[in-house]
Amino acid sequence: MPSVPSDAAEPEWISARERAIFLATLSAIDPQLVVDQESAVHYGIATCLDIREGADDGEPGLVEKRVRFRFGRGGADVSQSQAQKIVKAVNVWCR
Repeated sequence: MPSVPSDAAEPEWISARERAIFLATLSAIDPQLVVDQESAVHYGIATCLDIREGADDGEPGLVEKRVRFRFGRGGADVSQSQAQKIVKAVNVWCR
């Protein structure tokens, strides 16, 4: 079976409109978060998966901890407060 490009699944997770709003929200939190927009959306989708799978159920604060790690890869220094705002931004479109 041929492999599917990783961005092929993106539309089922987030629409173009939601993507634009999400990236604008991230930029308002810290412009460094959207230097690599594709990675930012990928990190958002991974965060959505954490939320849907109930990552915080076993360890409160785990979703924010993972957000800080993921988004920190792009060079941003993500605070706890910023992580909470990112989780709120993901919750807008995460179903």
